[in-house]
Amino acid sequence: MFSTTSKTPLVLKLVLVLFFPSLLLSQSPEILDISKRCSVAELRKNLYYLADAKLEGRMMGTKGDTLSAQYVGIWFKMNGLKEPYRNGNSFMQGIEAKRIINNSNLEFGGIQYPLYDGWSLYPNITNSISKLPVLCFGAMPFDSILRTQGDYLRGNAILVDGIVMLTAIRTGVIDSIEAVLTNRGVKAVIFADSVVHRIVAQMKERLFLPKYQVDLPGETPNGGMPEISITPEMLSKLVLPDNLPVNASGRFTDTTQRSAVKLKSPISVNISETIQTVMAPNVIGVIPGSDTTLDVIVVGAHRDHDGKNGSDIYHGAVDNASGTVAIMQIASMMNEAVKKGFRPKRTIVFNSYTGEERGLLGSGWYVNHPLHAMNQTHAMLNLDMLGRVDTSYSGKKADSNYVYYQVSDSLDHGLSKAMQKASATMPGLKLDPHYQEPPYRRRMLTGSDHYNFYLKGVPVIAFTCGFPPEYHKPDDTADKISYELLKQQTQLAFLTLWNLAND
Repeated sequence: MFSTTSKTPLVLKLVLVLFFPSLLLSQSPEILDISKRCSVAELRKNLYYLADAKLEGRMMGTKGDTLSAQYVGIWFKMNGLKEPYRNGNSFMQGIEAKRIINNSNLEFGGIQYPLYDGWSLYPNITNSISKLPVLCFGAMPFDSILRTQGDYLRGNAILVDGIVMLTAIRTGVIDSIEAVLTNRGVKAVIFADSVVHRIVAQMKERLFLPKYQVDLPGETPNGGMPEISITPEMLSKLVLPDNLPVNASGRFTDTTQRSAVKLKSPISVNISETIQTVMAPNVIGVIPGSDTTLDVIVVGAHRDHDGKNGSDIYHGAVDNASGTVAIMQIASMMNEAVKKGFRPKRTIVFNSYTGEERGLLGSGWYVNHPLHAMNQTHAMLNLDMLGRVDTSYSGKKADSNYVYYQVSDSLDHGLSKAMQKASATMPGLKLDPHYQEPPYRRRMLTGSDHYNFYLKGVPVIAFTCGFPPEYHKPDDTADKISYELLKQQTQLAFLTLWNLAND
């Protein structure tokens, strides 16, 4: 056995790094053996339970959410995880959220139009906008609008052509434009486009899903310039009293317009919300490390889904019963390692979140009420949607044994190394960097629970299978999961976690 204080091992380590790097990436044979016993039967059994119709889609704050939380808690207890709440007698971390029922409307010309009846609003606002004058700039570009002198814009909404607005959004300049408009006193931006038909149709389909808000310390609701998007038909009604020419696609056809026209019809956005307080559980379990002075690792997966709409149940098998059963299985394998005398150096905190589908609420609550401070959290590993083949691979790529990953490690905590070391033992499972690439990175980063840890400066790593055709549809059911693929992805996550906990 080499002594860590001897000079000889240092020389040998240098030789290994230079000439035998693969040896440094090898997994412990005992831990590798445990990973190979990852149970397909247990993954299937647990997933079929969580995606069963009797849990009614596990909507946050419902009976199904509670039943799934209890199920995960019982599993944690069976596998030796410590209960961190109520003096060591509970896995449940209660979160408090406000359920918001929105009855807002857009009003002009003496008529009120309910939300998504030909219009949409982004971001959400909390205060009504009453009788706001509208300056119509037609097809004029933003450059021309921003050259408007004096206080002419102040206290008004501006109406621009949809092509002008969507081009600014697509090219990434809309935020800087709206910052200037805000400083000039503009209260809202209105635009029309045929794409709004699809947006409001999708939103109407999902009106059965409640909106939630969690009050977190030091945080305020989303701000920004209100953007009111309307259909071409709604635009025609708005500009009819002014005889402004628009076509069926919502385009302004007068290309000679060089100044704003003040519309005869001011607009109002009447905000009407009913708020109810809802309690829902995160499930948190702990495997203490052998060195409690080290920073901890968090591994998490959200448990909730979209519930039901009438008789349609949104089972949420891939999203995210799959990630939930993966962390359950990882807890079981980690417990087996402990029983065999291989306790991880770092403490591992297992998190089963509620409320991800309603806006990353459970993980947002946890990072503001953590068991261990965020500056004492070495890394967070997130599992969200596993065991399926997404639309990018299905019927297009021969190799369907893959997992997408995303790593953000500004503190250089070795996350990529831990993942690559695990991957080296599983040559049959491809690591796909698709969501590391700039065009796609933000969607994955902001769309799942690792984002809340990222915002707190914690290094994060996430695994996902991407978006299969049944994503957020009632037919996302347990029979469509590839349990062999789920097993491989769970093994990779377990080995990566082990490496992070023992670096």
